[in-house]
Amino acid sequence: MKILSALGVFWLGFMVIVFGFNCKGKTDLAVQANAVRITDNQFKDEDPAVIQSVIDDGYFYLAFYSNRNGKDEILMTRSFDGLVWEAPWVAVSNSNVNAYPQLAQGLDGTFYLTWFQIDPMTSAHHVWFATSKDKGHTWIEQQRISDLHPNNNFNWLPSILMDYKILSAPRLWITYTSGRLDFNKEVYVKYSDDFGKTWLPSEPIRITQNSLADEYAKLYQKKDSSYVISWTRYDQDLGDFNGTSENIMRTSIDGVTWSAEKSITPPDLQNQVIDMFPHHFSDIFKNVDFVAWMSDRYLPSGGILHGTLTTNGNISNIKNQTPTAINASRYSPQIITTTTVGVYLMVWVSKDDAPGSLPEIYSQLVSYP
Repeated sequence: MKILSALGVFWLGFMVIVFGFNCKGKTDLAVQANAVRITDNQFKDEDPAVIQSVIDDGYFYLAFYSNRNGKDEILMTRSFDGLVWEAPWVAVSNSNVNAYPQLAQGLDGTFYLTWFQIDPMTSAHHVWFATSKDKGHTWIEQQRISDLHPNNNFNWLPSILMDYKILSAPRLWITYTSGRLDFNKEVYVKYSDDFGKTWLPSEPIRITQNSLADEYAKLYQKKDSSYVISWTRYDQDLGDFNGTSENIMRTSIDGVTWSAEKSITPPDLQNQVIDMFPHHFSDIFKNVDFVAWMSDRYLPSGGILHGTLTTNGNISNIKNQTPTAINASRYSPQIITTTTVGVYLMVWVSKDDAPGSLPEIYSQLVSYP
């Protein structure tokens, strides 16, 4: 057990190697030529988050925001092969706005969920957390993670990481954007060593300190067990989506002390390109780390790019991974390793440019060289 821990038995990739080939009835997945539309084009569906339950059944589980029931809810669905998705079920619903879910899974099969809520009476934004023992059908121990800071009621866009760097002491991490100190949008981190019952430190770890807005942070664990946190920075005075946006990264050995910031998007000297929504993933069979993001660098409406994350924190071998079968803007990419060597599941949001069009969620099994 100590040897395995030293080798970095902490991330989902190891779970694929150890458990994935024993998923009940699971067969090899094939790359899809065309994308699959998961949602039905009648409602607003976005903010996808996907995992593969490699501990037992091998299903892909997808959480997303939807207003299809006349409320702002978190829904879930699942698929055995990435082609056919079951009818969605309601995961989180109440009188508040519930949005931007993010998923993780423990080695015992427990699902972990984080999302943010907006109180329609006060407009307060807060980050929440819950666990599920039945694959996302029932969410228990729901609790607010962001504190009621006297100068702040704006906390949103969380992400979650289940960390098995030390097998005997697993840790949950949550990142989120908050305006808790100076009302500017900054990235913070909290962690739990008791599977989400308590969250530390009481004063969250501050990752950014900048006059610009920092949002859409994702925390990721590399194959060498170190941590990467990346996010989008932009000038919010120019709007939510503008040419000042770029993706920034910091690294850490322990998750507490972080390196200097480093841009992980190609140069844009004229501030004309939108680069947003960074998402990290790995090829566990080749020990390669990747990063994907939304960009209008090659497609005016926005597409999905990905590149290799080098050991010195640079992005190389950048490729356009935009699905060609859909003529619309694409954003919020999430890409995960599957139990089939060389095959990944990619999910994203697509929205036609026509007035009145609604965002919908798509998936596709893809490969990388």
